[in-house]
Amino acid sequence: MSYIETGNPRRSPAAILVTGGAHVVIGWMALTLAGVVPGPVTSLPPIVLKPNIEEPKKTPPPPEPDVNYVDVPPQLAPPDIDVQVPLQPDAPLIFDPEIPALPRLEPGRGGEGTVAVEPPPREPVLTKGRLNERYARDFQPPYPTSAKRAGHEGVVAVTVQVGTDGRVASASIAQSSGHQALDRAALKQARQRWRFVPATRDGVAIESTLTISVRFEIENA
Repeated sequence: MSYIETGNPRRSPAAILVTGGAHVVIGWMALTLAGVVPGPVTSLPPIVLKPNIEEPKKTPPPPEPDVNYVDVPPQLAPPDIDVQVPLQPDAPLIFDPEIPALPRLEPGRGGEGTVAVEPPPREPVLTKGRLNERYARDFQPPYPTSAKRAGHEGVVAVTVQVGTDGRVASASIAQSSGHQALDRAALKQARQRWRFVPATRDGVAIESTLTISVRFEIENA
């Protein structure tokens, strides 16, 4: 009894290649007849998603200030005027004492001159002479006996020259009382016993002249 082998017999590699190529040709012809012709395959670029970023808002520029422009005409420089004064060599010079003198220039730094303004002269401080209170009891001269017996009264004005030490340098009668005895008594007392506080100039003692009145009056008993 004989047996028949079934199944796919082993094919050679050449047969497999021929069979595969025939299938490819048949498939390509079928697609061509159907009007479908595959074209070349191209690769598309990848899609890149951008984040949603808002653009910054632009700040509008500030408004321009309202400025009123005025057309100013150009200022012309004054013309140069050359004034020629004829010289008069024989004309006399006139000095006006009321016109103040020009300030004196003193050399300064950098070779430039500085104006030295002299201050106005200051008035000296003067004080008048006066009787020294320490010698007030010696001011009134003693009453002359002869004039008192005769009842003579009056006022004698004595002018004295006071020295820097407060003593009387000289004395004279400026106005007489009308009685010689009273005048002589006043002069003697002034020269020997009167003392003064001397006058001063800026605190320095100076000589001065004073006129002092002496009254002779008899007191009623």
